Amino acid sequence: MSAFFSARGCVLVVGGAPGAGFYRVQGLRSGSGKTPVLISGIQYTDTDVILPVTTLESFKVLYSFGEGFGNFAVTGTLLLGPSGKTPDCIKDLTSWFKNRRTANNDSPVNVSAPGGVAYKVFFNGLGISGADPAYHTLTFSLQGVIAEPSS
Repeated sequence: MSAFFSARGCVLVVGGAPGAGFYRVQGLRSGSGKTPVLISGIQYTDTDVILPVTTLESFKVLYSFGEGFGNFAVTGTLLLGPSGKTPDCIKDLTSWFKNRRTANNDSPVNVSAPGGVAYKVFFNGLGISGADPAYHTLTFSLQGVIAEPSS
């Protein structure tokens, strides 16, 4: 795996040539097209649906209703390109999200990670933080729920 760090105006790859990428999000490609996207991580939370109840006599009961939807998040960085140019990356990322968000799409997006781990995710949120003017980058996050593990 290659590590990267930013320097003003460029991204330096340490430890090898650029590879296929650690994570893959269907349709959101790194290094191809006009929007360089670096996916820095995923976060997965799996929970059960429960209802804890304490009776008037202080007797505690825990009702379990099965597995809940897992929460899922993808974090990444957009490279804004040369200083002084208007980047299309925000528009491209927003367009990607609008086309694949749960409200507009009835099929989940495939997300894969190292070791053959894969998920089918319904994305329902996009967050874009402020740009870093020193390195001309922009961080983002995608939030969703897991439909099922991919096969």
